[in-house]
Amino acid sequence: MFKAEILNAFFASIFNSRTSYPQGVQPSGLEDKDREQNNPPIIQEEVVNDFLMPLDTQKSMGLDGIHPRVHRELAGELTKPLSIIYQQSWSTGEVPDDWRVANVTPIYKKGQKEDLGNCRPVRLTLVPGKIMERIILSELSRQVQGSQGIRASQHGFMKGRFCLTNLISFYDHVTHLLDAGKAVDVVYLDFGMAFDTIPHSVLLEKLGNHGIDKWPSLKVISTMSVGFDHLALDEIKKRGIRVGYTPDVLTDATAELSVALLLAACRRLPEAVEQVKNGGWTTWKPLWMCGYGLSDSTVGIIGLGRIGQAVARRLKPFGVKKFLYSGSHPKPENAAEFEAEFVPLTRLAEESDFVVVTCALTPATQGMCNKGFFARMKKTSVFINTSRGAVVNQEDLYDALTQGQIAAAGLDVTTPEPLPTDHPLLSLKNCVILPHVGSATYATRSTMAVLAANNLLAGLRGEPMPHELQL
Repeated sequence: MFKAEILNAFFASIFNSRTSYPQGVQPSGLEDKDREQNNPPIIQEEVVNDFLMPLDTQKSMGLDGIHPRVHRELAGELTKPLSIIYQQSWSTGEVPDDWRVANVTPIYKKGQKEDLGNCRPVRLTLVPGKIMERIILSELSRQVQGSQGIRASQHGFMKGRFCLTNLISFYDHVTHLLDAGKAVDVVYLDFGMAFDTIPHSVLLEKLGNHGIDKWPSLKVISTMSVGFDHLALDEIKKRGIRVGYTPDVLTDATAELSVALLLAACRRLPEAVEQVKNGGWTTWKPLWMCGYGLSDSTVGIIGLGRIGQAVARRLKPFGVKKFLYSGSHPKPENAAEFEAEFVPLTRLAEESDFVVVTCALTPATQGMCNKGFFARMKKTSVFINTSRGAVVNQEDLYDALTQGQIAAAGLDVTTPEPLPTDHPLLSLKNCVILPHVGSATYATRSTMAVLAANNLLAGLRGEPMPHELQL
C-alpha cells in the first residue's frame, strides 16, 4: 500500500500541479485553482452541457437504446444528475457497469465484404460513458501540458489523440489484476514510438523526488519500439527489471520508408515538387532535375539485421549490381540471399553508390558516420539513415553536402528530435529530412501497441514475454 501511495503521488505531481494554460483549451467547467494533490476537479453542470449540446443527431443510438438526439434535447434535465454522477465517479474511481459495455461492429466500404481491409471497426458506447471519458481526457491533457510534462512538439496527451483512450483502456486491464488480488508493484509503459514520451529526464527526476529510486518497485518496462538505446540498460539490469520491446513487427514498414527516402533523395523528388509549385517547371531541358538511379549500382548497408535485409530485398528488383555490408561481424546466413559481401566500413564508404544505415545505436556506432567516413564516399553517392540520429555526426554531414563530397542525403532520424527548424541541414535542397516516421503505418503501429501491452501484461503475471530483451 505504501508503494502504491508513492506511485499515486508521482502521477499526481505530473497531473495536478497548477500552471498557466493556453486560452481556449481549458474546459470551462474544470476549475483551475489551488487544491491538494489527488483531490478531484470540480465538474460543473456547464461542462456537461457543453459536451451534450454538440452531439451528432445523425449517429446511431447506443446500446441503451437512447438516441443521441434524445440526450441533446433533454440536455437541460440531464446536466445536473450527470454532473453529480461524474463527480462521484471521479472521487471513488467507480464507473457504472453499463457504461463499460461496448459493441464493435464492422462498417463495410466499397467492394466485397471478403476483401482484406474493406471494413473499419466502429465502437458503439453509451453517450454518458463517452462524455465521462472526454472529461477525463480533457483534464489529463490540461494538467500534463500545463505542468510541462511534455514538450510542445510531443502530442501524446493532446486532445483528440486515440492513444489516450488506449492508455486508459490498458490501465483498466492493470486495475483488473489488482481487483483479482494479483500483486502489481509499479508499471511503466513506454509508448515511445506511438506517441512521443514524457522526457526521460523528467520521469527520472519525479521518480527520484518521490523516493521510487530507493525502492525495488519497478519490475517491468515495455517499450513500443525495436530500439532500446533510450533505456538505462545498466541500471535496469542491476535492478533485475524485465524489458519488453517490439522487434520484427516494424521491419517491413521501416524498410519501405528507407527505400522511399532513398528514391526521394537520389531522384530529387522534393525539389521537383517545389519546382512544380513555384513555377520552375517550364520548357524541357536535357539535364534539368536529373538525379541518380539504382540500376547497376552498388549498395552498402551498415547493419544487415532484420531491417537491413528487408531493405536489400526491396532494392534488389531495381537492378542493383552488388550489395556490400558492414557490422560487428559477418552474417553469412543473412547475406546469402543477396550475395552480399562483408567489408570494412572504409571500403563500404569508398565503393558504394548508396549507403543505407540500419544498425543499432551502440557505443561503437555512435558518431560512426563522420568527416572521415564522408570523405571516403563518392561525390555521386547518396547517404540514407533510418537507424538512430546519433550514428551520424550531423555537422560533418552538413559539410559533406555543402562541399560536394557526397551528392545527397536522406534522414528519418536526427539529433535532437524534433530537429530545430533553423538547423542548417534543413536549408539544403540535397538533404531530405523526415520526422522519424519509419514505422508510421496504421497496421504497424496498432500491432506494436498490442505487442507492447502483451509484453507488459505477461511481465506482470510472471510469464514469458512475447518479445523480451535479454540483458
